Amino acid sequence: TVTNARFIFIMDKSLYRDCSMDLSFDSFQLAHSHLYFELLFIRSGHIDLHCSYGSVKLEKGEYALISPTTQHISDYTSKETSYFSLGFIVQRTSTEEGIYNALCSILNFDGICQMTATEDILHLIETIQRIRTNGSFLPNVQATSIAHSLILSVLEQLHQQGMRGAYRERPNNTFCHEHLLEKAYALDKYLNSNFTLPITEESVSNLFYISRRQLNEILRLMYDQTFRQRIVFLRLSHAAQLLRTTDRSVEEIVHEVGYVSVGNFNQAFRQTFGINPGTYRRKHRIASQ
Repeated sequence: TVTNARFIFIMDKSLYRDCSMDLSFDSFQLAHSHLYFELLFIRSGHIDLHCSYGSVKLEKGEYALISPTTQHISDYTSKETSYFSLGFIVQRTSTEEGIYNALCSILNFDGICQMTATEDILHLIETIQRIRTNGSFLPNVQATSIAHSLILSVLEQLHQQGMRGAYRERPNNTFCHEHLLEKAYALDKYLNSNFTLPITEESVSNLFYISRRQLNEILRLMYDQTFRQRIVFLRLSHAAQLLRTTDRSVEEIVHEVGYVSVGNFNQAFRQTFGINPGTYRRKHRIASQ
């Protein structure tokens, strides 16, 4: 039994989701990873998940458990898709050593595990949906208790039925430590809020009391990107959204997302999307008509 296990739940609104797809965004997302386990449950429609070990198609009533640091792509090919997502890690300091080792043996994989939700799991997810507010998880004792029960039910199903999906066994029974997770998400929130500003590796490293090497190591674990690559990604992703959804000129968008030179922006945009900003805008305007 693992009923005495302790988990840290990722309750940030951007990480704990219960929503329908926003069709103003591209259905095909760029590769990304997390430092936590992600539980992704399909409420309607379907989602195709891709990683280096293969692909998994999730239908209504199915869920995926995605391991930490697994680079994956989510392809939302159905306009009716809605999903539920919860991130968690095992808190070793509050979990008995024997129970911790048991969890390691169950979650000893890299990649994407696919399962069909049991009645118990469906009931727990429905209960969580009833106590949510504005799509964000309620950070209270009741909600935490239900989330704890949900994860235990998932682990019990994995233990009893075995795994299927696109994965491989992990060579070492280790999880990401909670202190690294806290540092990583504080850093991630800061970058997401300040990527349009002229921040540098040095300024961010000093702010978080870490070295430049540690800064880049954390970002590689989360996104397989360096600091510079992450800033470029955030700026270009925001620029692409503005090109799709507004009539602002390219010059206005360039300065809004943090670039100084239009030429440098155009070069970076072509390298990422394969076309220039003007062509990208026209292509997506035609596709939406």
